[in-house]
Amino acid sequence: MIKIQNVQKSFAGTLALDIENLELHPGTCIGVVGNNGAGKTTFFKAILDLLKLDRGYVAVEDVHVSVSAAWQK
Repeated sequence: MIKIQNVQKSFAGTLALDIENLELHPGTCIGVVGNNGAGKTTFFKAILDLLKLDRGYVAVEDVHVSVSAAWQK
């Protein structure tokens, strides 16, 4: 399961990502749509720990992605 809690990311003062609580269970299929600059890429970069979040955390199987690489297995 992927758990996203209180995640925020801003760029130059513009809030690009603001997710209070989201849980994605195994086998769940989602679609992410939005205009250019809506935060779609930022969302995926946050899940993959490719950027530093301003607030909150992402966990995969209860492992925080910014703390440990164990989730990559």
